Amino acid sequence: MKITVNRFRRQHDNVMQQATAILHLADKLHTETSGSLAREIGARLTKISSDLRIHFAQEDSLLYPRLIESDDPEVAAVARTFFDEMGSLGPAFEKFSATWTRIGAIGADPLRFQREANAIFLALSGRVERENEHLYPLADRIVVAHPEICVSQNSGADGGTRTRTA
Repeated sequence: MKITVNRFRRQHDNVMQQATAILHLADKLHTETSGSLAREIGARLTKISSDLRIHFAQEDSLLYPRLIESDDPEVAAVARTFFDEMGSLGPAFEKFSATWTRIGAIGADPLRFQREANAIFLALSGRVERENEHLYPLADRIVVAHPEICVSQNSGADGGTRTRTA
């Protein structure tokens, strides 16, 4: 199964649209007292968490190993730096999601949810921006120069999955 860099870009666009929708709904929490808004946010948070798990797993097992192993020193260095610097976002998002997808959690403390949502989505936005502007163009360059090493399920020296540690 081939995964193109453009697929990662589309995943970024999708996730950022979801994040924007969640933040928009969160802005309404201080004026709406019914639980329906909190439930809708919780459902959307479950969806974005699922999408991010898939995205992070694909990047970690398919994209980053290929770029880190690149013969191009710039590509390898940037990929290694990004992998090391951004690896904690996945676990942080998982913790955020686990906290706020519990029944009643958002309604019980909407202001705290709003603060934490703003912080985690700001971090996510920063990661997306950095990958879109710096990492993905390098990945495009590698694929153009060496189409035979297109990002695929068999990426990585051992063909296995790499995961980030917190």
